[in-house]
Amino acid sequence: MATNDLFMDSSGFYAALDARDSSHQAAAVEITKAVKSGGKLIFTDYIITESLNLAVARRGHHVAGRMLDFLEESNAWNRISVDAAFFDEAVLYFRKHRDKNFSFTDCTSFVVMKSLCLTRLRKEDGGNWYHCADLKIDGWLCPALHKYFKTAPASLYVKVQGS
Repeated sequence: MATNDLFMDSSGFYAALDARDSSHQAAAVEITKAVKSGGKLIFTDYIITESLNLAVARRGHHVAGRMLDFLEESNAWNRISVDAAFFDEAVLYFRKHRDKNFSFTDCTSFVVMKSLCLTRLRKEDGGNWYHCADLKIDGWLCPALHKYFKTAPASLYVKVQGS
């Protein structure tokens, strides 16, 4: 991952492509900034799946099709596969945190990102900027972060592993 890469979540990707979403402007600005500065959008395969399902449920196949068109036509993204080890760890995380109402996709993202530390930099456009010193990158997490935390955590621990 490079300095301008942006780790994506389902809500942020969906919001960027649906002008009616309340986070559309903020998500579109952050994604555009990352791509225009030479960065890549980083997705897990589960995030892509969840994003497409969200688009179909909220707006129909045409919006999901726009998401797939973006992915197929752009070289500005990378996919991290949730392998068997990530899956097994996500099952344990899901069971351990059953009181949090995390989706299983959230749990896969948490375990994929667990080994790196992200430090909160600032709040912006309803979301929060975090910095990863190990990879020398900054990433914006959309306002959906507040579904899981009352206040943005000072640090998040993440693990990134490519296939």
